[in-house]
Amino acid sequence: MEKQPGQRIVQLDYIKAISILMVVLTHGAFTEAVRERPIFVFLINMAMPLFMLVYGYVRTVTDRKKRESRRSKAVAWSKKIYNILIPACIAFVIELSLMYLFNGHLPADLLRLLWEEGGIGPGSYYVPILLQLLFLYPILQACFHKNSILTTAATVAFFLAFEILAGRFIDDKLYRLLCFRYLPFIVAGMNMAKYRGSLKKWKNSIFTLSVVSFVWLYLVVYRDYQPRIFSRWTTTAGPVVFWAMSIMIVFLLYVKPLKGIFGRLVSEIGQSSYYIFLTQLVWFGVPLRPQSLTGLPAIVLNWICTVYFGIVFKRIERCIYKKIFTRPKKQTKN
Repeated sequence: MEKQPGQRIVQLDYIKAISILMVVLTHGAFTEAVRERPIFVFLINMAMPLFMLVYGYVRTVTDRKKRESRRSKAVAWSKKIYNILIPACIAFVIELSLMYLFNGHLPADLLRLLWEEGGIGPGSYYVPILLQLLFLYPILQACFHKNSILTTAATVAFFLAFEILAGRFIDDKLYRLLCFRYLPFIVAGMNMAKYRGSLKKWKNSIFTLSVVSFVWLYLVVYRDYQPRIFSRWTTTAGPVVFWAMSIMIVFLLYVKPLKGIFGRLVSEIGQSSYYIFLTQLVWFGVPLRPQSLTGLPAIVLNWICTVYFGIVFKRIERCIYKKIFTRPKKQTKN
């Protein structure tokens, strides 16, 4: 994977596109038996770990470019806050408006839902986690830039301590909202970005380590293993990081850019993944989907509606963004 500076890595768009489709899929009505099928355990459930890997990867690459271009840190920071908060607030207002329109009232426990769940709808923890990472990542990146090995080791040690303490002192609702549970994936993505030129050299080592993740998933899903640490959301916990890294390496090294309208569509879905995520919050949270529809028709309808309206949402919101952050060109006097 040799890319010129400034050239977009479309494989990352493909990863995000597949991941967001898997997120929508997991929020459908499936039995526990279906969710224990290998395709769910070893692929579909990897959506969030892959998003966190891509987050660490992309932030590491783009932040290096920004240091070179010396862009205003204040402006860059405000844009990042805007990119997370404003679309989320728009989606939340739409969600509440539709709930009131359909039900004639808002949820009685609205404040509790915001405080304990992070919002309304499946995956509502994602926005609070992104906001936390907005503050945490610069610290990680500054340390990583000085000494990547020491920072990686310290992050893993902190993560282990967090998991041990969280098991005793933090309940499930709070744990779900904390970004620390995804630290291994963030720092793994950062390392993959740093050593992206030598991924071919390291791929076999990662593939070998993915056996650890495979065994972990096999034990917790099919052998009812009850771990003392990493005991919550076990199928996306820290030990699966090598499995997620292996999937990402396969995409980066072996997936060629897709051509034609299909390639452009997949890239567009990947670039719109956050907006599609917010759209699915509304779709499932209100809910808008027909409750009587099940099986493949329900899956297809969920995908079509969330992807289509997510892309439309992105294009409308980006027009607003450009009006806020694009400076008008100064007219030169003749």
